Amino acid sequence: MTHTYPELLHTLFALQTQSSGKEMTLDNTLRLNEAFGRPDRHYPIIHVGGSNGKGSVVTKIARSLQLSGLRVGTYTSPHLSCFRERIQVNGTMISEEDILELAAYGQKIYGATGITPSFFELTTAIAFRYFSDAKVDVAVVEVGLGGRLDATNIVTPIISVITSISLEHTHILGHTIEAIAKEKGGIIKERIPLVVGPKANVPILRTIAQERSSLYHAVADNFAFYDAENSAIAAKTLQLIADTFPCSSDHISAGTTVRPPCRMEEFTIGNGVILDVAHNPDAFAELLKSLRARYPDCKLRFVCGFSKDKNVIPSLSLLKGHPLHLVAADHSRAMPLQMLAAEAERTLLDSPYTLHPNVADGITAALEAAQQEFVVVCGSFFLMREARQALGIPQISDPVDLNEQRLPIAKKM
Repeated sequence: MTHTYPELLHTLFALQTQSSGKEMTLDNTLRLNEAFGRPDRHYPIIHVGGSNGKGSVVTKIARSLQLSGLRVGTYTSPHLSCFRERIQVNGTMISEEDILELAAYGQKIYGATGITPSFFELTTAIAFRYFSDAKVDVAVVEVGLGGRLDATNIVTPIISVITSISLEHTHILGHTIEAIAKEKGGIIKERIPLVVGPKANVPILRTIAQERSSLYHAVADNFAFYDAENSAIAAKTLQLIADTFPCSSDHISAGTTVRPPCRMEEFTIGNGVILDVAHNPDAFAELLKSLRARYPDCKLRFVCGFSKDKNVIPSLSLLKGHPLHLVAADHSRAMPLQMLAAEAERTLLDSPYTLHPNVADGITAALEAAQQEFVVVCGSFFLMREARQALGIPQISDPVDLNEQRLPIAKKM
């Protein structure tokens, strides 16, 4: 039995390692949540999936609803600095005490029943029960991986959202856009409306929605900045549930202005530093597009690391011509430096790059080498805790208010 919070985290992350490679099903999640009393049925849920942007859309929807006076739970993953970031009510993280209590109950359940949950299955059950105990008015729940067999997919939401579709986790979800879209389309429920973003408006999702009699709502505009696209998806979702949760245009406007940390998060350090969790080719392309649109005259220098299960060649190829500092994060899922070096040697050719054994060394080297350049740190969620620490930035979990924070450096460059 786990008695302290650090011991609990050790136990939880051990479950993550033990479950690696196991076949994904909903059986454990269903059994565990039945034992918890099916708390997901105690409050309305907005279910948000997609390849990129889903965490931002969750944050924008939740903040807008909170501004309208509601008590709002959010469940997101992965975390940047602190495990408790994943489960919040009105922007306040679950306490260590509540996690200990609910995890102990979960351990008792699977110890008595023989259920062997994964890290994410147990974390999801804890989140759903916590929202019930906290008496939330509504929960905004982010899909962890894929959709059809994701642990969150036991819910029956009031609306489903698919933000974007791109090639990711191909060893699990499939090697084509259609295959991945089909997996993500698994969150579409019978007669539950669906919102899709411009990069998720693919035929297979429309077909699934028609088969399930789900009204299909596409956000079809072209956006220069990916955050504007996420804001439009969130706003559309809020407009469609206005009969259940009225949210004024002022609340939507204010709520969709925020975004989570490390999404084009800008700091006046050196010539300027930007943190962004772009971690696949589509996200890298959107990051570069947004940087060019917002700071067209700025030069860029990148600090990059990746997860070891990623095909990094397409992402690295997009950065050719920019100075690169490649790093290995201190995380079990980070790509080792030797492997990253081999990929860089094959991909970058004559582009300038250096290799660094940790994130702090890479950032230090980038800041020292920067002339008139922004330093952009990207490639993985798992870099960001170390990046913030190296830069002396607090390990925050509150959404970033864009009205309060914006680099005043565009004029310099």
